[in-house]
Amino acid sequence: MAGLLQRILTSLSSNKRTKELLRAKKRRSLRIESLEDRSVMALDLAVIAGTSFVDTNANNVFDTGTDTIVPGATVQLFRDTNTNSVFDSGTDVLLATTVTNGTTGLYSFASTNAGGTLAANTLTSGTYFVRQLPIASFNPPTSPTLVTVTNGNRSGTSVQVIDPFDTTAQAVTANSGATSVDSSVLAPEVVGGERDIRAVFASGSQNLELAIIPGISTLAFTSGLNVLGSARLQYDGIDNTIANGANLDATGLGGISLNNSNANA
Repeated sequence: MAGLLQRILTSLSSNKRTKELLRAKKRRSLRIESLEDRSVMALDLAVIAGTSFVDTNANNVFDTGTDTIVPGATVQLFRDTNTNSVFDSGTDVLLATTVTNGTTGLYSFASTNAGGTLAANTLTSGTYFVRQLPIASFNPPTSPTLVTVTNGNRSGTSVQVIDPFDTTAQAVTANSGATSVDSSVLAPEVVGGERDIRAVFASGSQNLELAIIPGISTLAFTSGLNVLGSARLQYDGIDNTIANGANLDATGLGGISLNNSNANA
């Protein structure tokens, strides 16, 4: 009898230790929080664009005064899903539809990072098809046009360095005691020769800081817990101030072209 009682007590003790171990394991279990997707603007600059026109002299080039533009035409963009460089209706995926400009006949497809309306990273490197639908008095080519997007297209063309953040340090701190703080410094390495920055504190109990850190070539915008606010960088030439609206110096960059004199626009 005593042996039986001892076995029962041992079993109960063992069950208790097992439950304690299980609770300990639950307390020690690792929880992993998924991070939101972040796109890198500098690697998403590809644009597929063109002009819809009647090629009167059949030279495959739009000639002003000779060829006739086609306004209001519907243009579709497809991904070459099976990468065979042949348009396969029902297989290749329709990505977007647009309408040619009523005056110029232009159309374009680009992500929001490149000034368009496609979701970020839609135009990855690969092959695509552009198809124009028929309209009254004009029938487009029967086969969609094959377009190739390269990694070079996605990274864009360097036209003008605005600010490398690698030479001139600068910082402003805003808080409940100083809600809007500006700074203007001469910076020969930036476009226009001067960098104007502003930090605006909206709410919270800690600081809001905007800083340029040359040692690591970084623009840092940081804040304390639950602090709300905004930051602004401005490049409009040497005027020792950060302007608002109509006070912005529209000619302060001295004729510097940010689009290579429209060559890459």
